Amino acid sequence: MVIRRLSAGVLALGVFVSTLQARRAFPNWTAEPLGLSGVWERATLIAVGELHRVHPVGDVRAQHLSAWASPSIRRIYWCEGDFVPKRMIRGTEPLDTGKYLWGSIQSGCKLDRDAPAFPGEPLALVWFLRQEGPHLRPVVDAGGPLFFTLHNEWAPGTENPERYFGSLLLSPTAVGLTQEEYAQSFFKPAGLACWILGGTDCVQRIRSLAAEAKPALHDAACLYLKSQFGEGCRE
Repeated sequence: MVIRRLSAGVLALGVFVSTLQARRAFPNWTAEPLGLSGVWERATLIAVGELHRVHPVGDVRAQHLSAWASPSIRRIYWCEGDFVPKRMIRGTEPLDTGKYLWGSIQSGCKLDRDAPAFPGEPLALVWFLRQEGPHLRPVVDAGGPLFFTLHNEWAPGTENPERYFGSLLLSPTAVGLTQEEYAQSFFKPAGLACWILGGTDCVQRIRSLAAEAKPALHDAACLYLKSQFGEGCRE
């Protein structure tokens, strides 16, 4: 009899929690093809930080999706976690609730994080954020990264944190790629890096990178300078 009562109580609690989740109001789910440069530009808060205690908080039928979103999306799965900032790159540290809320088109609240390249390698996650009501939110739920993984410690020293991030984008090891892999996607990180650093500084940094790079990366860097700035790898 006691076991039956306990089972009934657990079942009732589960139904109660499910009902609360179903009744919870969620913000508009956002989808826009921004990419890394777009979320960098639009984020009002950018921080190196960690997300703890991630858990699902409910799912709803997909409605009023943007024209860019796939018509195959049927449900939005909402997830929440405790955001712990370590370094602010843009904006002041959020002090409201520290609750980070985002919507996924898949259940499970999985975040696609880069794995360490070798055991013990430090990783730093740079999050692109905005405040929406009581929650921290991504710039967009789909169409742009929630965060960018750096494969080294965040140690900006005396440099402006935004410029420090820009300089790291020009380092294959910092973005977790071999020189050959980095060469294949060079235009994407270099474009944002030059936007942050400005043309003159970026040209000099890319020239320095090319001077010490293997052939594939050297050629990619020189091609970028030629196509974007009309500059060569040598002054």
